[in-house]
Amino acid sequence: MGLSLSEQQLLTDFRQLSPDQQNELLMLLAGLKRKEGSDYPDVAPANQCALKNEPEKHPEQDSDQIFTE
Repeated sequence: MGLSLSEQQLLTDFRQLSPDQQNELLMLLAGLKRKEGSDYPDVAPANQCALKNEPEKHPEQDSDQIFTE
C-alpha cells in the first residue's frame, strides 16, 4: 500500500509527538469525524475492536532491568 507524500508527512509528524499529544490528536480527530453529517459510528463495528485510551505499559521501557533465571 503506497502512501502519498502528505500521508507520509502526517505519519512522521504524529510519531514525533509525545504519547499524550498523540492521544489528544486522536480524540480531536474523532470529534471532527463525529460532526453533523458524518457517518462515523460512536462504537466500533463488530469486526473491529475499540482502541484503548491509555497506552500500554511495557516492562522493557522501565528503567528497571528484567532478570530471568
